[in-house]
Amino acid sequence: MIMNVMLAGKNHKLVTETAKSIERDTACKTFMCPPIRSRLFQSSLAERPRAEIICMDDETPEEVRIYNILNEYMKLGRLTVIVIGNDEDIYTFTMNTGLPKVFFLKRPFMVTALYDKLEEIHGDLQKENEMSQFVEFDNLYPPEEFARKHILIADIDMKQLLQLGSFLREFYEVTLVSSGEQVMKCLEKYKVDLIFLDYFMSERSDPNILAQIRAFPKFCDIPVVILTAVSEKEIVKKIITEMKPQGYLLKPATKAEAVVKVIDILG
Repeated sequence: MIMNVMLAGKNHKLVTETAKSIERDTACKTFMCPPIRSRLFQSSLAERPRAEIICMDDETPEEVRIYNILNEYMKLGRLTVIVIGNDEDIYTFTMNTGLPKVFFLKRPFMVTALYDKLEEIHGDLQKENEMSQFVEFDNLYPPEEFARKHILIADIDMKQLLQLGSFLREFYEVTLVSSGEQVMKCLEKYKVDLIFLDYFMSERSDPNILAQIRAFPKFCDIPVVILTAVSEKEIVKKIITEMKPQGYLLKPATKAEAVVKVIDILG
């Protein structure tokens, strides 16, 4: 089984050299991602890496905080984060990110130590794959709950997705996804109180993602708010009559509009 490994960070030379050596010496597939918040999130959801290697080089706290976006992907799949840097880099990363579990390699490092960690992660992945052939996830564990109300936001427009998430995260637990498959995975893993669903995602999904949600007895009562950038009366009427959501929100929405919509539905 091939394991995806994502590499990012300001130390471009180390990123490139590490990617080449991993591809050459291990059973891993690597891809490089620029240290940009939206790109990190989009690449994580698209490529589904099992390990993220961050090669640091005197990043500022503001540059380091972008890696908090990896928390969103960690909610949907297991991810091991490995940070390579000097003492100051490691301190900056530790103090300015809130990732739940991170491994550090201090420069200069032995590449065999990195290979050993990747081999360990790969072994865990193979064990999980073997187990998944015999058991169903939702028969083993009930969905996890959060202390605050949990809002799932699904949108194919990455800019809109991140913006709406930033509006609501002050008051609610928020999970961001960009595909119908990720919507269903999140519903299986977590208790969701409200779904913001991109109109075009539901229209283009095969099968229709809203129809899938409504077809499952354990999900069908979750309120859904349709996100749409289309304000024409006929389109809005179609959304209400055919999709029968609990509400709709026109994009781009303001923070006040998004919060009021949640309050109207959840109280």
